[in-house]
Amino acid sequence: MQNNQYRINSAFTFVEMVVALAVGASVMMAAVLAYGAIVHNGFPSVKDENVVINDGSLQVFYGMDSNTISVSRAPNFTAAAMAEDMRSRFQNDVSSAVAVFCLGRTGSNTLHPVSIPISATNDVRTWAGRSNFSALLANSNAFTNSTSNAINGGNLSVYILGPSTDATHLIVRAVYDTDLVTNTTPAGVYASVKRYEGSDLTGYYHIFYTSDNWTVMNTFWPLACYFPRNSSTCTNSKPFYLVWWPDPAAASLPPAANLSPGTNVRASYTNMGGQSSFSFVIPAFPAL
Repeated sequence: MQNNQYRINSAFTFVEMVVALAVGASVMMAAVLAYGAIVHNGFPSVKDENVVINDGSLQVFYGMDSNTISVSRAPNFTAAAMAEDMRSRFQNDVSSAVAVFCLGRTGSNTLHPVSIPISATNDVRTWAGRSNFSALLANSNAFTNSTSNAINGGNLSVYILGPSTDATHLIVRAVYDTDLVTNTTPAGVYASVKRYEGSDLTGYYHIFYTSDNWTVMNTFWPLACYFPRNSSTCTNSKPFYLVWWPDPAAASLPPAANLSPGTNVRASYTNMGGQSSFSFVIPAFPAL
């Protein structure tokens, strides 16, 4: 009798069984998602590469005196977690911005101002696009100003403007730089996304795509696509951008987009769809 009583008191209650089943289901779901990610992208890399970049970019990017940086090979989920943090910061910055401008570059960006002088008579409501903004910068020649909707150049800068009480200055809340550097030591592409407040580097993630993971150098293009107001090929009442960041969880860079899209706006970024989980739709002029 005492033995039966002991067994009854030591059994699981219904609530405990439900909790145990829920925990077990969560573990199984996590295992399934992890397995799916591994099958899609391959096993995550645990090896770091010492990448040599001799063009002085590391000094511009991070203030480093060295030409060598240690970076994880793709795919790498630690780098992906850093990218997720950058995604959250980027979305928060954009959500409180008064304007956003995406500018293509062919080299490193040294222009990270906290404010930009502007004439009090310069009415931004008359601006046709990003070229009007880049003309205000100290070195506007550093940015590409093609008329194509696909923003050209191997690198991208996103200027996020905040509210200003001064009619003669624009306030820059943050600048996000995306840089893709083709390397020969070792062979591959070094990808870096950074956030600046003035000259201060406030966040970044980086990843290295080895040459055995892709067949064409630096094929991640375009980094952004611009849809102006009342585009002849895609009518819209408000201008906006599509923006893509390199995905650290992907084993390779995606194939190049159509370099000769003609008048078809969508054709300029046709191959970017589904190639990176880090993609954004952001307004060009939230306040207008």
